[in-house]
Amino acid sequence: GTTRIFLTKIPFFKEVIVSSFSCESCGVLNSELQPGGKIQEKGVKYSVKIKNQKDLNRQVVQTNSATVSIPELQFEIPPNKGVLTTVEGILDKAIEGLSQDQPLRKIQHPEAAAQIEQFIQTLQNLRAAKQEFTIVLDDPSGNSFVENPYPFTYKYSGPSFIRRPQMQWICGLIIEVVFLGEILISLAFVTHAPSTDPAASVHHYTRTKEQNEMLGIYTEVSTQSHIPFYLSYLRNARMSTGVNRSKQSSNSIEKYLVKTNMTTRRSSQVGKSSEKHAESLEKQKEGDPLTLIREDLKKINEKLEETVKSTHLQELVTNIVSAIVKKNREEIEKEIEEKVEKRCSEIEKVCKTRENDLNEKIDGLNMDITNLREKLVECNTEMVKMKSTLIETVKTAQKAEEKANYNEQYSRKNNIKIYGVKEDRRENTEERVIQLLSDKAGVKVNPDEILAVHRIPKREKDMHKPILLKLKNTDSKAKIMRKRKQVRENSGGVRLADDVTFYNTKLISRLQDHRYIDSAWYFNGYVYGQSGETRYKFNIHDDIDRRLKSKR
Repeated sequence: GTTRIFLTKIPFFKEVIVSSFSCESCGVLNSELQPGGKIQEKGVKYSVKIKNQKDLNRQVVQTNSATVSIPELQFEIPPNKGVLTTVEGILDKAIEGLSQDQPLRKIQHPEAAAQIEQFIQTLQNLRAAKQEFTIVLDDPSGNSFVENPYPFTYKYSGPSFIRRPQMQWICGLIIEVVFLGEILISLAFVTHAPSTDPAASVHHYTRTKEQNEMLGIYTEVSTQSHIPFYLSYLRNARMSTGVNRSKQSSNSIEKYLVKTNMTTRRSSQVGKSSEKHAESLEKQKEGDPLTLIREDLKKINEKLEETVKSTHLQELVTNIVSAIVKKNREEIEKEIEEKVEKRCSEIEKVCKTRENDLNEKIDGLNMDITNLREKLVECNTEMVKMKSTLIETVKTAQKAEEKANYNEQYSRKNNIKIYGVKEDRRENTEERVIQLLSDKAGVKVNPDEILAVHRIPKREKDMHKPILLKLKNTDSKAKIMRKRKQVRENSGGVRLADDVTFYNTKLISRLQDHRYIDSAWYFNGYVYGQSGETRYKFNIHDDIDRRLKSKR
């Protein structure tokens, strides 16, 4: 992914670091805002009264140690990642967070979901500025900020001063020269800070021990009321930097006293004669504060000479720390080994239990597989038998169907179908057929030769119903069928045809549609096809391609 970091300054506030991360592979996006300076000496607490839409548009810098709350709703948002947002953005983020799991919550906990839905509606009313509320931003680090939208002014002024040693200690600045007392420089300065905000109040407070630990601040300065501050400072300096560093600090103080011409210079190494002279001077200046300071410095030097040197102290601390680390390492290794052995035994028991369960399941599956194989063999045997039976049944059915078709066709052997004769409700079909054959074909048919004559259902809507003519013998039919061409030419649409069964009609259609069959027809109870110069006799279940290949 790609990480971008940008250092910028917010007007009337301070420098901040804006960072973002994006991954082109998975599409993850993330952004965060962090203070660009140090942690402030005091925490800050902003309380802003939100009355209208303009107040909702206030910009807010929320660090990762800030807590946001709305007292009217007893609602609090714990510290999260730092963001640059607005009051409206904080409400939107809260609504989004509460609404995220609502569909699942409505199924599992309907009552809680209803209460949260009601609370979300209340937040939406606040977001729409339908009611006034107070938003509180509490940041122990002192780096959060709420925008003041009111005009700027130049009415602020104040003194600047040099930090005292205690202030230097708090800020983490250990210097060589220590200034005694407080030196104030009354220099008025003008700032471009915003004017008073009537809707907001800012309260700076001292952090608690827990808040310092949360921010990673663990330094504690121990001061005693009966010890002068500079002595406490020197003691702390000795503890942190060693004997040599403290001697340098005391010498620096003496140099400072010489430069200010507040007393005579006192050498750190004097003989016995100079000590008497110093005592006489001290008696003369018993009430001088600087004399008391010199006495304190002398005592400090004597005590420092009796203390352990920094190298010895470092060696002692190193040995102690090494022993503690070694002991802790042994205890930790022993504890880890015990936990690992215990965990391994538990895992081994679980694995054995699961292995036994799996073995039982595998044995059961093997038995099932054996049974299924036996059943499969039986099914295959039965299927082969059924297949052979089915083939025989199909052959028998085909033979029966062919025989039935032959018998049906044989029963229609002496029948003639007459197509194209117009229908008349008052017609005598027999007389009309006899008259038609006599007029158009010159064939005289006696009524005694006819068994039956009647119209049959038509297949197409626009056609006239065909007439079925049943004759007594084949000779009568042959006499009429010889003249069918003459009837077709003289009658203007009347056509004579054999009475062919349904299966034979389908066979003729198949033959006519085949690419290697030139012509197909019915004659004397059978269906024939012409392929080239060869004539074939077909049955209703014949495979046309196979028949043609067998002849070739």
